[in-house]
Amino acid sequence: MTSSEAEAQPTPETAATCRRAAQVLAEWGAQVEETLPPRIEEAYDITRQYWSRVESEDGEEWVTTGHSRLDGDEVARHLFLWDRFRRAMIAFMAGHDLILTPAAELPAQPHDTPEGRIPYTLPYSLTGYPAVVVRCGTSPEGMPIGVQVVARPWREDVALAAAYALEQTLGGWQPPPLQ
Repeated sequence: MTSSEAEAQPTPETAATCRRAAQVLAEWGAQVEETLPPRIEEAYDITRQYWSRVESEDGEEWVTTGHSRLDGDEVARHLFLWDRFRRAMIAFMAGHDLILTPAAELPAQPHDTPEGRIPYTLPYSLTGYPAVVVRCGTSPEGMPIGVQVVARPWREDVALAAAYALEQTLGGWQPPPLQ
C-alpha cells in the first residue's frame, strides 16, 4: 500500500457518512454506482510533480526567484501525464454527472491536532472541476464529517444542487459541541 493509498482510507464513520450521502442522492432521484474514476491513483504523483515546478510570481510576465526541481524532459513528461489524467477524467465524467467522495479520511479535527490529508481533493484540483464540501455527518466525538460533491466542468449548478439536497436532508452546518 502506498502512502497516498493509506491516506485515502476513511474512518468507518467517514465511509458510512459518504454512503449515506449517496443514498440520499438516490432518494432524490440520482442513479448511484460505487466506482473509481480511471487513473485516480496517479493524482498524488502528478500533484507532487506539479509542486516541483517553478511558477511565475507575476501574472503577466515570467518572473521567478526559484528553480524548477524538474528538468525539461521531466516537465514535458509531467504535462503528458497530467493531460492523460484529465482526458481519462473527461471520458469518465461523460457517463456521470457527479462524483461523491469524503472531504478527507478523517472527520474535522480540533485545532492543534493533526488534520485529514488531501487525497480526495487532489484529483479534482488537477482537473479544475467544480467541487463543494458539505457537512453530512457527525463523528462519535461530535466533529463534522464532510462529503465532497464534484461535477462536470462548468456544472457548478449541479454540484451546488446536490450539496443543497444533502444539506437539507442530513442537517448541514451545525454549531460545534460546547466543551
